[in-house]
Amino acid sequence: AIEQRNIALSFASRLSLTSEAGDVDESILICETILKLIFRDLCRDTVGHDSLSHIILGLSCTSPEEKKAYILHSFQGSSVDLCGYNNSLDVMIRLMSEMNFLLDPKYAEIASKCHEIMYRLCETNSPSLHLTKLCVMHKLRNIEFWQKQLLRFLGASEYSDSVLFSILRSSGIRGNCETNGLHEINRDSHVMHCVSWVLKGVALELYGLMGFVEQTKELKIGPQPTKCRQLLHLLLKDPYSIIMKSLEYLPLNKPQLASQLYANSPRREIIDPALYEMVGPNDICDGYKVIDENKISLGMSENNLQAESAKLEQMEAIEWSKKWNCYVHFACASSHLSRAWCFLTQIAFSVCSSYLWTNNEISDSNEGNVLRERHAMHFLKSILFRLNSYQHRDKIDGNLGKFSYSGTVDSTIPREEFEADSIFPLGAVSVTLLRFILSSDEVFTEDDANQIMLLLLGAIESCDNRGSVEDVTNYERASELCCALTLLLETDSVRCNVSSDVSFRNMALNVASYLSNLSVISLKENVSQNNTNGLQYISTVARSCFCSLITWFDEQEKLSTSVGQGFLIEVFAPEAGTDAHLQPKQNAMIKFIDLLLQYDNDIVRVLECIACCSRGTELLVNKGITDALYSATKNFMDNDINFKGAAPTYGSV
Repeated sequence: AIEQRNIALSFASRLSLTSEAGDVDESILICETILKLIFRDLCRDTVGHDSLSHIILGLSCTSPEEKKAYILHSFQGSSVDLCGYNNSLDVMIRLMSEMNFLLDPKYAEIASKCHEIMYRLCETNSPSLHLTKLCVMHKLRNIEFWQKQLLRFLGASEYSDSVLFSILRSSGIRGNCETNGLHEINRDSHVMHCVSWVLKGVALELYGLMGFVEQTKELKIGPQPTKCRQLLHLLLKDPYSIIMKSLEYLPLNKPQLASQLYANSPRREIIDPALYEMVGPNDICDGYKVIDENKISLGMSENNLQAESAKLEQMEAIEWSKKWNCYVHFACASSHLSRAWCFLTQIAFSVCSSYLWTNNEISDSNEGNVLRERHAMHFLKSILFRLNSYQHRDKIDGNLGKFSYSGTVDSTIPREEFEADSIFPLGAVSVTLLRFILSSDEVFTEDDANQIMLLLLGAIESCDNRGSVEDVTNYERASELCCALTLLLETDSVRCNVSSDVSFRNMALNVASYLSNLSVISLKENVSQNNTNGLQYISTVARSCFCSLITWFDEQEKLSTSVGQGFLIEVFAPEAGTDAHLQPKQNAMIKFIDLLLQYDNDIVRVLECIACCSRGTELLVNKGITDALYSATKNFMDNDINFKGAAPTYGSV
C-alpha cells in the first residue's frame, strides 16, 4: 500500500505542473504520457482493482470494506474523503475547474482527455470494478462535479452567453479559415468533446440518482429523488434551460470550410494513399478518416518533383490536408456533441419521466415545477424545426401559427446542408419526446397536432436527398422520424385538420412518394450485403408510416365534401412529360406488386392497406395486381408440389 501511495503521489505531482509556468511543451508531453498510461490500462478488459490506472488515480489503496463504508457515508450526506492523499484524480478535478486550462489551445486536448477519464470511470460495467465505480460517482456527486462543469460550459444568463455558444459563434471554421488559425479551430473541437463527455456524465448521474445502478447483496443504494429533481431543474427549468438553450446552437450543418474543401480537392491518387482511420475511442472516431501529410510529401517525392508545377501541387495538397484534418476533427466533435445531447435528453424524458410531470415540484425548492406548462410541446417543435432543412423552413414558416423558433446561432450559419452524422440522433429524441407528451397531462390542441405534423413532414422530406453519398444515413434519420409520424397519426386523441391545405398536401405527397421509395430500398442494386439487415428495418418502418399516412388522408377525404381524385391516386399519379418506365412513383408501385413473387410477407399488408383506400383496388388492378397474384399462387403451388420439406410461404398472411 505504501508503494502504491508513493506512485500515486509521484504521478499527481507531475500532473499538477501542467498549467504552471515553465517549459510548456515538456509539461504537456508529461501530461499526455500519464493520460495515455491511464487510458491504455482502463481500456483493457482485464483491468482490476490494483491496476496501474487505479493506482495512479488513488483508487487502489482502499479495501472493499472501506469502499462500502465510504459509499454509505457519502449516501447519508457525511463529508468523507475517498483517498487521504494527493492523487491524479483530484489533480484532474482541480485542473478542470480552471477556465484557462479548459480553453487554452495548448491544453484543450488534455482537458478533453481528463473529462473522458471521468466519464469512463463512471461508465464501466466490469463486475470487479463495481465498488470503485460507485466510489467515483459518489465522490463526483459530493463535489457537484457534473453540475459545475455544465455551468462552466453551458451556463447562460440575461447578460452573458454560454462559453460554448461564444466559441461556436466565433469559430474560424464558419468562414475562410487560414492555415495559421487551425489550432484555434482544433481547440473548438476539443471543447466540444469536453462538453460531450460532461453531457454523457450527467446522463449517467441521472441514471444513478434514479436508483438504476447495479446493486449488490452487501450494498443496496436506493434512488435519490431530491438530488435527481434538482439536477433536472438545472437542465430543464426556464428561462435558461441548459438542454433547450444548447439545442439552439448544436452545430448540425456543414461549415463553409467543407464546401471549400470539396470544391478544391487535390487529385485522388495523391490523397487516397495517405488516408487513415482517425485515432481515438472507437465509439467516437469510427468512420472518420484523416490524412497523413508526411505520406503526401513522400509519395510525391518518389515521383521526382522536377517541374515547378509539381512542387506547387505538393504544397497545395499538404495545405489542403491540414484544413481537411481540421474539418474532420470538427465534424467528429460536432457528431459527438449532438449524440451526447440526445443521450442526455432521452434519459431525462424517459428514465426520469416520473419526475417531470407538471404537477411534481422539486423538493426543498421554491422555484416551482421542473417543466412549465407547454414547455415539452415547445421543446418538441423546436427539435423538429431544427430537423427541417432551410428550404423547408421557408416553406412551412407561415403555417406554424403562434409557434416561433428562438434559435440564434442558427441564423448566422450559411444555408449549407446538414452534417449527416450530427443531425441523425435528433430523430430518436423526437420520438422519445412525443411519447412523453402523449403519456403526460400535456394538452394536445388541434393547432399543436397540425404544427407537429407539418414539422414532421418537412423533416422527413429534408431526408430525401436521393443520389447523395450520405443516402444510408439519411434513410436512418427518416426511419426515426417515420416512427414519430406513425405514432402521431395513429393516436386517437390527436386531431389534425390540415389535409385540405395545398402546401401541406403537396409536402405530404412528396413524403408519401419518398416513403414508397424507402419501402423497397433493400432491392436497390448498389446495396452491399452488409447493409441488407439495416435497410430491411428501414423499409419496414417506411412501409408502416406510408400505410398510416395514406389511411389518415383517406379517412379525412371521406369526411370532406370536396371532390378530387384522392390522395392515394395522386401519390402514384404519373408525372407530366416523363416516360412511364422512368417514373419513380410508377416504379415503386410496380416493385410493391413484384414483391408478391418474392414471398414478402410485409408487402401484402401494404397492398391490403392500399386496397382499403378509396379507389385503391382500382389502382392495384390497373397496375397488374391480378396477374401478380396468379403468378404468386402458381409459384407457391409448384413449390409445394416439388419440395417435400418446408417451402417458401406467406406465413400467416
